[in-house]
Amino acid sequence: MKITLNNDESSRVCGDVSGYFEEVKAAFQYNKKYFQFIKLIKDFRARRIDSIAVKARVKRLFKGNSNLMLGFNSFLPKEHRIQTFISLRFKDASPLLKAIKVAFQDKRESYYEFSKVLQGFKDKRIDSKDTAARVKKLLKGQI
Repeated sequence: MKITLNNDESSRVCGDVSGYFEEVKAAFQYNKKYFQFIKLIKDFRARRIDSIAVKARVKRLFKGNSNLMLGFNSFLPKEHRIQTFISLRFKDASPLLKAIKVAFQDKRESYYEFSKVLQGFKDKRIDSKDTAARVKKLLKGQI
């Protein structure tokens, strides 16, 4: 299945999107949200709504599911991409933290800095945007 979500002449034609639609279907198992998503796509392709409206509705529809929101970005023009911060509870982050510890096994100072950033976020001394920027900088080239 080919789909074009951008309605202008310079629109990008996306390749096979069936995998993404299957992911949406699996997440919502044919419930109301799945059918709302299908209607949303149809309305956009028929030009009844624009990119800004699609973005707003996708954010509302997929609230709490960052993977689906971010996956939808591949269909949006760069200037309309959805920005999201994935919030992890610390107990849920255990596998990620173990992987990062392994990646930094020869760089104790970097791992220590990473731990300080997470602790600052947990203690609400650092906001999510600053935390994401610091972690991104620390992980660059590591994982």
